[in-house]
Amino acid sequence: GPSAGSMQALQWAADFPNHVGKVIAVISPGLSMPALSVAILNGWAKPILRDPKWKQGKYSKGNEPTNGLIDALQAVTVSAVDFAWADKNFGQKPTDPSKPPLTDLNHQYLIESKLEEGAKVRVKNADANSFLYMVRLNQAFNIEDKISSSTPPVLFISVKTDLLFPPE
Repeated sequence: GPSAGSMQALQWAADFPNHVGKVIAVISPGLSMPALSVAILNGWAKPILRDPKWKQGKYSKGNEPTNGLIDALQAVTVSAVDFAWADKNFGQKPTDPSKPPLTDLNHQYLIESKLEEGAKVRVKNADANSFLYMVRLNQAFNIEDKISSSTPPVLFISVKTDLLFPPE
């Protein structure tokens, strides 16, 4: 898979070079997580960490930090799309034409309300602590010191519009 899936494939190749023939790393950070991407991932985690229901990860079923996770999932989506996609699908349209966003801070643009709707659907199958641990594992990704002549060949396939893992 792309993104975290590519990091997993690269990690396996570095850790078990005799068991991996070749790797195709799609939408990958390369051999280590770029510093700016670490900061972006931190931005994903902050809404959960600041949700009063998170309670240092000791929340109970039925009292999860859902609002923070919804905000975090929106941030993930924004990091995974590009300007052309957003302009094509939403532009600067308000959610409700009779409620222009400039007239009230509670009035939303269409892109804001659609991202929130999508996150509210996705949050039903997500867990805040699992999300936070995945963020931290992704931030820590670095196999630069594990690459050797026995590392299998890798084909990196990037997407020029990816904001988290740019081609360079």
